[in-house]
Amino acid sequence: MGNDENVKTTSLVTDYKKDCDYIFLVQYISNVYEQYYTILGNVFIDVAAPQNSTFFDKRLEIENPELYIEKSEVIKKEGKGITLSIPYLDGEKISEQDLIDFSDAVLEINISDIATKVNTSEIYWCKVIDGNADLNNKRIMIAFFPGDVKSGDRCKVYVKQTVDGSVLYTLSSKNSVFSL
Repeated sequence: MGNDENVKTTSLVTDYKKDCDYIFLVQYISNVYEQYYTILGNVFIDVAAPQNSTFFDKRLEIENPELYIEKSEVIKKEGKGITLSIPYLDGEKISEQDLIDFSDAVLEINISDIATKVNTSEIYWCKVIDGNADLNNKRIMIAFFPGDVKSGDRCKVYVKQTVDGSVLYTLSSKNSVFSL
């Protein structure tokens, strides 16, 4: 599972040995923009020598790897998998009623300026024109697929709020943006 050289992950250098078995705690990230697994907290457990296990660059005191994993609350409470996994409608034939029922809001918006770009999305500031009395005339941020919109566009969008009280919204499905 490893090689003879140190493996560098961010600023962490961990010694993996060739032909050794390791357990990694992983979380699944799933949202409308991407799906992947990520190693949780850079934990790696050396199966043959659990006392050599680490969390980032700190040694973990593990005697029984299976028991550690079973009792580990970090999997349920922390990590990108919890914060970046946002429910969405998946499928090619989604009815408008399904979108309405699933979405936190159906909004008519004007796309303002781009806030940031990442590999999987472009986040724009948008002014809400209509659709939700609490949001009308307010500025919110919406993550769009790269190239789907540009500043000045007017759209109808079906969105989910990322966290209660947040100004950041994600698309409810891969087909949630309609030009007006």
